Amino acid sequence: MLQIDELFPQLNEETRATLEAAPRNEAVVLYHLHDLGPLEAGDRLYVDSKAARSDAFSNEFLRKLGYFPEQQPPMFLPPKNGKHLLFFGHVGCGKSTELRRLSAQLQAQDRYWVTHVDLLKLIDPNNVRYCDVWLAATQALLKHLEDEHIKIEEAGAKRLYNWFTQTVLTHEKVSELSAELKTEIEAGYSFPLLGKLVAKFTSAFKLANTKRETIREVVNNSYGEFIGALNQLLAAITDGLQRSGKGQLPLLVIDGPDRFRGDDWRRFFQDEGIQVTQAQCVTIYTAPLALKHNGRPLAQFDAVILPMVKLRDFDDGHALPAAYDMMRLMLLKRAHYSMFADLQSLDDVIDYSGGNVRDALKLLRICCEIVERLPFDRATVEKAATKLAAEFRHWLKIEHYQILAQSDLLLNQGHSDDINYLIEEGALLEYNTGSWRQAHPVLRLLHPFKLAQEKLAQEALAQTAAADKTP
Repeated sequence: MLQIDELFPQLNEETRATLEAAPRNEAVVLYHLHDLGPLEAGDRLYVDSKAARSDAFSNEFLRKLGYFPEQQPPMFLPPKNGKHLLFFGHVGCGKSTELRRLSAQLQAQDRYWVTHVDLLKLIDPNNVRYCDVWLAATQALLKHLEDEHIKIEEAGAKRLYNWFTQTVLTHEKVSELSAELKTEIEAGYSFPLLGKLVAKFTSAFKLANTKRETIREVVNNSYGEFIGALNQLLAAITDGLQRSGKGQLPLLVIDGPDRFRGDDWRRFFQDEGIQVTQAQCVTIYTAPLALKHNGRPLAQFDAVILPMVKLRDFDDGHALPAAYDMMRLMLLKRAHYSMFADLQSLDDVIDYSGGNVRDALKLLRICCEIVERLPFDRATVEKAATKLAAEFRHWLKIEHYQILAQSDLLLNQGHSDDINYLIEEGALLEYNTGSWRQAHPVLRLLHPFKLAQEKLAQEALAQTAAADKTP
């Protein structure tokens, strides 16, 4: 069994207590692992990954948003004309959790007032347009203002209210919605009614029917009026924050665009980028790595990349202690250390994950599903890795294995549609913000991958033999 004092000789009492309180049987661990959502700032399960990723990343992120905590005293110089920042990273690398932690550093009376927008809960992520996203963001803003009891000038919100009542609800194509709200609208403007109007329209974007497309058409036809009203609302919110001492200006964190389908994120960030960035505010969007490699300019956006947890040094292959310590703590906060036969079994879970946080937790979940008798040994972990590999096998094509095998030989193949697809789906992992790639480690257990490796080795031998024959 693992000896926790030997593994972490300098644990603080709070972390030690969390490790000792971790579930000690597979049923309870499995129950909690069904929810792999992001951790809120301050959650006891959170493990600081700064040393495992890059100290420079946190500094770059905060500086792009105008916060310089290393200055004495710390300085806050926010972008003058707003900013739309893309927060890149592999799906499953911990973007949402890290974004919550970093944005918590920005939340302060003399800095930002942060509003989180969880698009996956507010709209249908499988069918998205820019108007859906900004109505959802507006709904989150209005609810946050109400929850925090922050008052804003009526004129700042009334233009948006008038857009709804005089432009949208008067349109014959949304007469059904207009009828539902007629009595309340006749009573006149109120801040709660504005929030209800926005929520009513946002909820329509979750419906997969013609009603959704009709509302989109009406909103899009007057989008210029909407965005003008939204910008006036944002200015009023800034004034209200400063008067109430709650912050200097709003910061919107829009979580979910990295989960959009490929066609949707291409349209949202590239085709509709101008409309998206017309909102005059500071906004962060989670974004898929494939967008960064898509070959089309993103002139309206700034960007920062959350590095993957890199387990080994690129040059010599040596294990990186900070990365392993971070991943070990993450796993052992969720499953008591007595559940692992030895350190190697624990590290096998980490190695098979490739440093992908989500996949390390997924491997732990599979171990809980298949184990016959605790503790988890190396054989159990390998069975779990084989089951995870099978999830990739269902959609990988023969030509994909050749690309993956080449990447495993540390060859940087540039970009293509297939390479970007493999990155997007997590089969090809990127490190050092893209300078180093490798196939997901569990893929090495698949027969087609082994065949692709053998083919490459044979081709290399043939090339060497041909070179030797050349006079």
